[in-house]
Amino acid sequence: MSIPLQDSVPEEDATRLTRSFKKLALAELLSGHRGVTVRETLMIGTSGHWERAYFVTLKLHPSERIETAFGLSVSLRNPARVSSFIHSTLTDRSNVP
Repeated sequence: MSIPLQDSVPEEDATRLTRSFKKLALAELLSGHRGVTVRETLMIGTSGHWERAYFVTLKLHPSERIETAFGLSVSLRNPARVSSFIHSTLTDRSNVP
């Protein structure tokens, strides 16, 4: 897709505009070194039975790098919301065969 811009638009503004149209994959934000770590353990579940529990840690690139590369500001002001999103994503298995 191409978007014609006026010649008077500075290159920095044009770059910022193109970034706003791009879909961003989570993998692009993850650090290349230990970007994803998973820890498995056995725990007693609410039913009283032993269950496997997985703890997933995502390590992002430094916020300065993300802001420079993608024009995004990284802010986790509400970690509970992030945790809730991840929990609901992992527990919603309605679309998994």
